[in-house]
Amino acid sequence: MKRSVFITDDNDTNLMLAENALSQDFNVFTFSGGEKMLKFLPKLKPDLILLDVEMPEMDGFEVLDRIKQHYFSDHPEDPHSATPIQFPPVVFLTARTDEEVEIEAFSKGITDFIMKPFSKVRLLRRVETLILNRELVTNLTKLVDERTKQLQTLQQHLIEMVVKIVEIRDVGTGGHIERVARYQGILFNAMLEDEYFKKQLKDINNNVLMISSQLHDLGKIGIPDSILNKPAKLTQEEFAVIKEHVLIGEQLIGKIKDKTITNEFLESAKTSSSSN
Repeated sequence: MKRSVFITDDNDTNLMLAENALSQDFNVFTFSGGEKMLKFLPKLKPDLILLDVEMPEMDGFEVLDRIKQHYFSDHPEDPHSATPIQFPPVVFLTARTDEEVEIEAFSKGITDFIMKPFSKVRLLRRVETLILNRELVTNLTKLVDERTKQLQTLQQHLIEMVVKIVEIRDVGTGGHIERVARYQGILFNAMLEDEYFKKQLKDINNNVLMISSQLHDLGKIGIPDSILNKPAKLTQEEFAVIKEHVLIGEQLIGKIKDKTITNEFLESAKTSSSSN
């Protein structure tokens, strides 16, 4: 399937040259001004946009800002949240060589520059390369997302298995572990309603916190059954042994963390275990 390229330039000669260079390999859409291109943008997602810098009604920088508004409208507070799948490469067509223009353009998200006058061969090869790079990044992003979901599913299954082992060993646990995770989520959301706690918790992922908290009793695996499930009141010595499950859980998670890449989940699980 042919990829789509938008070309916006107020010079008819440049539009004709660019279209002739690309039309055999791409679906080319030409526009004599930024406003016309922006009106067409919602109808078709281009794979690349060639954009003239100096245009009378709306210059390239203004058009670029409007393009970003279109793609990032769902995340205005975080323009970097859009993925390569969503946002196409935008390349400036320009005869200007001053450094200030380049700095401003790259800071605003321009992918590349193509200098005027351009040759057909050079334009075609540059466009082919940029679109190929985008497709490679897009495919890699999809692959990483799929792999991440698989790992998250495996992680959840492993947690459920460990929780079952703890519950089997500690007959009094029952649904305690699940309730703690649920209550923790409720408490976290309630704290977010307070401005003071909201600032303190801004870097904490509630979903990760709830999942990792299920391991807070992991250390009970290392407590003898005779103490863990003793029907009578524990002696002071036995109670001291029970309290060691906090340290045991922290050490177990710490050993796993030492042998893997440090991540938010293990850090949160370790904290939940040590603060048990």
